[in-house]
Amino acid sequence: MGEITIRFYEELNDYLPFHKRKRDIAVKIQKRKNIGEIIKSFGVPLEEVDLVLVNSEPVDPAHLVDGGERVSIYPVFESFDIGTISRMPSSPLRKTTFILPTSLKSLADELEKLGHDVAVASSLTDLVQRVELEKRILVTTDRVTDERMPVSRFLYVHAGSIKSQIKYIVDRLHLEKH
Repeated sequence: MGEITIRFYEELNDYLPFHKRKRDIAVKIQKRKNIGEIIKSFGVPLEEVDLVLVNSEPVDPAHLVDGGERVSIYPVFESFDIGTISRMPSSPLRKTTFILPTSLKSLADELEKLGHDVAVASSLTDLVQRVELEKRILVTTDRVTDERMPVSRFLYVHAGSIKSQIKYIVDRLHLEKH
């Protein structure tokens, strides 16, 4: 019937073979097919997808394509508010979780009091591993550099009062106030 062009963004590429990561992929389709089926055919779990655009317009997973479309697949956004754009699910799929160094234990305690899942680690190695394995966001007052701390999820907060740090985190990540 036709061909679509599909591209997966950010950590959704982890589900793809290396040669298909971070590039446009041509997909031949024999009949009208829904986006959800196409996403799953690549081994990408729908619960990891937050936004699907077809020809730059947001759609849901039941949207049918028949050829000629450009499809962009985005992961769950942790620090980018997509506002009123039609998300695939109506509620967040992931719970935002954090990890902080022991030097920020007081901040970690306050985040936990607000109902957030927070871990504390004492070593740089443990911080880096847990960010990647547990998909936590590293909250730090240190500037993160790729050489020193190769992590994919981090949030730099300025030194200051815990109250101002909490406000920044909640505002920056668009967290619900628990």
